[in-house]
Amino acid sequence: MTDYHRRLNHEIFLLPPEDALTFDGKSAAEKPPALSPWKICYREFSTLDLAPELKEDLGRLLVLEIAAGVVNVYESPTLPGQVSFQSSPFKSEGVIPGSEIDTSLEQRLVWSSPHEIRVSFHSQGSQVQDTPLCVVYNHRDAPLTQAYVPLQFTVEEDNHVEFIFDDAGAAHTYFRNEVILKERAQASALWIVRGKEESRATLIERIVTLAPHSTWSDVQLFAPHGKTRISSRVTLDTHSNSRHGAVVFADHGEFEYEPLQEHVGPKGYSDLKLKMILNKKARANFLGMVRISKEASGCEAFQENKNLLLSHTARVDSLPRLEIYQNDVVCKHGSATEELDKKQMYYLESRGFNAQETKKILIDCFAQDVLGHLNEDHVFFKMGSRVANEMLSRLSP
Repeated sequence: MTDYHRRLNHEIFLLPPEDALTFDGKSAAEKPPALSPWKICYREFSTLDLAPELKEDLGRLLVLEIAAGVVNVYESPTLPGQVSFQSSPFKSEGVIPGSEIDTSLEQRLVWSSPHEIRVSFHSQGSQVQDTPLCVVYNHRDAPLTQAYVPLQFTVEEDNHVEFIFDDAGAAHTYFRNEVILKERAQASALWIVRGKEESRATLIERIVTLAPHSTWSDVQLFAPHGKTRISSRVTLDTHSNSRHGAVVFADHGEFEYEPLQEHVGPKGYSDLKLKMILNKKARANFLGMVRISKEASGCEAFQENKNLLLSHTARVDSLPRLEIYQNDVVCKHGSATEELDKKQMYYLESRGFNAQETKKILIDCFAQDVLGHLNEDHVFFKMGSRVANEMLSRLSP
């Protein structure tokens, strides 16, 4: 178990004012900097270079490429429904109530991220072919030293949207993804975070707000570099539902994940399963929280963290927590850390697999479990499996 003294120092994520840049690459030393909006540019859809898994979903694709104050929009001519874009002034606020890091960042980030990108979806389809698939490439290939991107997506009432978030970043990165689900809306996501070798400090915030009778699910794949902190708040109202599965692949650096499942209305359901695979001298902190308000009777909330250490020098500290103000609930949380099972390794080696193959099979099974509930024909499963294998292959032997 951990205490807060092992948490990442928030000063890591704060550059001196004279060195900090705004979201569009200008100096943040000017107070306040010019509030230039994001430039939203519509590009020819046919010129887009797509991952192979996306080519089967061309008719419902909306692709956003974001870098250096510009949003390039590639919209399929047959995109179901309507999508609106807006660049609006951004007011930073803490994701996790009472978090020292969030409090320190609020004033600092107001200079670097004066505008956020807001996207709203209006579509009435319930079948896959009628559901927009929004793919967001965030600073994927941009050769920048700093990256600041606040995003907000709104799914209107009775609408259904699927997302793929592919976050890369820069040496110093701040990304904020907010998803707002109106009543009876449904959304699901594949969230990929690929740290770059030059990454030194990466801060990613996520906020998901579920209105009554709305549904959210996602699969998260993280391959962090340097010092990385991810904070997540999922707020659930009456009869709303959220399910999350996450895997972390790391063989160096420090990683901190602080998720909050917050129930504010009755009869909600939330479930988080996090797995971390750590090699060499990687360090990780898990600071999970389930919070149930007095008004949230009849809720069910679950949080599980399992960790696999591939070396004796890797370290993980896990602190799952419950904060419950209502008696009529079902809540469970837990954490377990282990090394590769020697009996399983012996069994596979006795069947003809060498030591390296045996290790890969066991690690792969541990990681792929997060994708197990997905339909094998769905783009999330196809792309998620490929990306997970790529992240796994980069773990040093």
